[in-house]
Amino acid sequence: SEQFSPYQLARMLVEEWYRKHKGEQLHKKGISRLMRYPERIEDERLRLCVADCIDSDPCLSPFHDRLREAAGEEYEFILERKLRCLGVAFQSEHQLRKLGMAKTPDVKLDVPIGVRRRDGSTMALHWIDSKA
Repeated sequence: SEQFSPYQLARMLVEEWYRKHKGEQLHKKGISRLMRYPERIEDERLRLCVADCIDSDPCLSPFHDRLREAAGEEYEFILERKLRCLGVAFQSEHQLRKLGMAKTPDVKLDVPIGVRRRDGSTMALHWIDSKA
């Protein structure tokens, strides 16, 4: 049997409600918008149910997305500060995006550095992408 988080279940309910009651197949962006702003859901019962599901989900709600994003930004800040203190030259994710790169690590080292592995061998480190 499949198990769904409260947020996932609410998403499916919204999609099904609009299909059944409005004859509309909402696009993914439309559903995401309603999940982010449940006050825009027309049906009061559905709106309250969705709000309850969002509030009770410990992992997938928009609130928790924002918490994860903030933690990630904090770790990037700490990483950049430590690299500067060590005198390591790098380009930040923000700088790389300005250069037009679509996929970017948190930092790209200007000069790769050697890192010793547990087995004693050395590998070249070109970039760092921290996962908070």
